[in-house]
Amino acid sequence: MSRIVSMLMFVGISLLLHCATHRPLPPGTPPAEPTPSGESSPAERPMYAVESTPVTGRMVILKARLTLESQEPEAVIDSILALVSRYNGYVLRSENTRITIRVPSKKMHTVIDTIATLAHLVKKEISGEDVTDRYHDLEIRLDNAKKVRQRYLALLAKAQNVEEALRIERELERLSREIDLLEGRWNRMRHQVQYATISVTVRRETRPGPLAWVFIGTFKLIQFLFVW
Repeated sequence: MSRIVSMLMFVGISLLLHCATHRPLPPGTPPAEPTPSGESSPAERPMYAVESTPVTGRMVILKARLTLESQEPEAVIDSILALVSRYNGYVLRSENTRITIRVPSKKMHTVIDTIATLAHLVKKEISGEDVTDRYHDLEIRLDNAKKVRQRYLALLAKAQNVEEALRIERELERLSREIDLLEGRWNRMRHQVQYATISVTVRRETRPGPLAWVFIGTFKLIQFLFVW
């Protein structure tokens, strides 16, 4: 009798365990996908988190191109060099009567107006490139890469054997290279936003000599007499 009772209790407990571990999923819940052999589950696999950073302002790279005319182009270039230090900028390149400078973007228009007073302004072009989305995309990717690196450092501290430690170190090296690359691009773009680029070309102004004035006067006279 006791054996029968024990068997009934065993069967009952088995049925209860089966029901507890094989409960039907709630309606609308997708079934779990099997994890392929040899691969870690999504919870264990390091992944880049998808985040969104609010945009607080437009990131615009400003550029300007100026063409001037002067009888003394070298003197104009020297004056521009003096302006650079006055407005906390720097020279990107300088060659004879051409110079490219970078100045704080907030002072770009002031610098352009000042340069225009140094000689006769022939041409002025100002352009801007909005890089807001690219800037924040780099910012997010850089932040995520740093977070993943911290996870790998934590895993390295818990490595159980040399093989596992070496595998994690290789991944850390790859992440470090990626972070260096992203940081370089991000810093370069941020600097280009903060500093506007101004390229200036100073042409030598030519004045006609006495003989040239004779030809000009003759042309004007003919134009006056025969052109109505």
